Amino acid sequence: MIELLFPTHFTIKYPTRNFKYYSTPNKKKEIRKLLLEASSNYCMYCGNLIIINNKNYSHIEHSIEKKNEKKDNNAKYLTHCKYNLSIACSVCNTSFKKVAIKEVKINESYICPKTCNNICSEYQNNIDDYIRKNKIILMPQGIKNLNAYYYKIVYDVLNMTFKYQKNINYSKIDIDFIENHIKRFKLNDNEYKPSDVIKVCEYVIENQKIPKKKSFYNIIADLFIEYLNTEKITTSNITKLYDAIIIQNSL
Repeated sequence: MIELLFPTHFTIKYPTRNFKYYSTPNKKKEIRKLLLEASSNYCMYCGNLIIINNKNYSHIEHSIEKKNEKKDNNAKYLTHCKYNLSIACSVCNTSFKKVAIKEVKINESYICPKTCNNICSEYQNNIDDYIRKNKIILMPQGIKNLNAYYYKIVYDVLNMTFKYQKNINYSKIDIDFIENHIKRFKLNDNEYKPSDVIKVCEYVIENQKIPKKKSFYNIIADLFIEYLNTEKITTSNITKLYDAIIIQNSL
């Protein structure tokens, strides 16, 4: 069984300033660059490439939606908090993530500091409330369970499906959370799930070499290419794997 670890959190080196970080074009450009570098130009939710032929299709996405803020809240900190910003494709941002979202309780008197180096207690409380109500793995920080394990998702190459990583001590609540996230972003829906492993296999069989990264449109392809290079899989074995994938997914 080949399982590829799908990224569910990202490391970003943020600048210290924070206040109204998202309020001007230059600041928006800076945070977009940081987020794209962290995700290698892929959507943080579905893994689809969002810069194609030098055209940028990315959305700056608010992890906790801006609509949670009241109109009379002068702080509006969810709008510009650097930790509340992630990068996504337009479909995940506008169609999947915002469906049936339950709002969280926001402290209207809270005013975001101009600089910070860590997630503040106010935002952490908002995160805790949000994930409990909505069961979404928030990007880019990801989510940890009570045992301090990150919620992780793997891609089963043979079955071309996403699932929770089974060698982690997850509770039933954890598993339900991860499966809800997979369902929300339609990662296993036939209309949306990536078939890039098949395309990579076809490339290897036709060209007798492993392709370079960024040759396809989902991060699963890059992860699979890394696997093939690391494990030094032969063309003969790739052909067998390709046949097995085709058979398994035609049943």
